[in-house]
Amino acid sequence: MLPAVRLALVVLLVGWLAACASTPSPKQARSEVASEASSRDDAEANQKRKKKRKSDADSGPPDLGHGLSKKEVRSVLRKMDAGVSGCYALEFAGRKHGGGRIVVALRVARTGKIKRAVVSESTFANASFEECVADMARRLEFPVAKGETEVVKAYSLEKKD
Repeated sequence: MLPAVRLALVVLLVGWLAACASTPSPKQARSEVASEASSRDDAEANQKRKKKRKSDADSGPPDLGHGLSKKEVRSVLRKMDAGVSGCYALEFAGRKHGGGRIVVALRVARTGKIKRAVVSESTFANASFEECVADMARRLEFPVAKGETEVVKAYSLEKKD
């Protein structure tokens, strides 16, 4: 064979081998597409959860179910404001703390009693403070309603000098 033809065949062969090596098999391609779709779905689900958490906590007025009116809920939650500040003062008295944010989730029964009260989010990383706030929420009493009510309330607290 002529050297030029041999060189051309080698170049073609190397190019073909390189293309085959970089091209995934059909099975690999399906796996990669499925993996990318799963990653994209996971990312979208995480974004939706973050948006929901943010809207639940930052919406200002509490989230309500079909039971109590916003006015009824606000009037009872005003009573809790002082209690949350009291928990903060007791737990962080004499210590340097810059403040933070705590979110309380409540389920109010039709009778007005608290069925569930939990701290759903907190930047304080202090179990005693968070339990104090949850205890304050468990003591609340709402008016009787036609159905259960879900309430989410955020509190932002800052150190007062």
